[in-house]
Amino acid sequence: MSPIHALTISLSSNPLGSSTERVREVNAHWAGGDIDGRELTGRTRPGEGLAQAMANAGPGSVEIAEPELQTRAQPSQGDPANDWLCAWCHNRVASERDRFSYDGKSEFSFLNPQGIRFHILTFSRTLGCEQKGAPSLEHTWFPGHAWSYCVCDRCGVHLGWQYTGPSEFAGLIRDRIVRALPTMN
Repeated sequence: MSPIHALTISLSSNPLGSSTERVREVNAHWAGGDIDGRELTGRTRPGEGLAQAMANAGPGSVEIAEPELQTRAQPSQGDPANDWLCAWCHNRVASERDRFSYDGKSEFSFLNPQGIRFHILTFSRTLGCEQKGAPSLEHTWFPGHAWSYCVCDRCGVHLGWQYTGPSEFAGLIRDRIVRALPTMN
């Protein structure tokens, strides 16, 4: 549904018919459809039919709903040269300085039981991740380490797994995080 459908037309005593019928006609006009099988004729450029409907409604009988605005929180201040961000909302989730080496590596590629391949980077800690679920040793990729889900603490997208055991670390899915880029002014 396009933003124009958020428009509410309140027609009290409309000579063109009932308010419900007129609202359906305006919505059908914008959707490019018809009303009860009748093709709308004489359609002009978008906006003209709506303007005419508003003019026919009479003064004071048209209400325009305000759009719902959502503010987006600014990412916490970090070190752009070292920060890793959630690829979805750009929340700072890890730092390159916190890369974790397991058996001499910090990048891995694994298949889950459903055959989906994940390329992960390991970090000793995360900044913007929230641990979800009870830790489990079932199908763990790191022997002796139980895993639980790691999600972005801003948008909730699944970013990887938190591991507990002999070592504690996170494995973040490479396709779901991006490097921050330093900007010069």
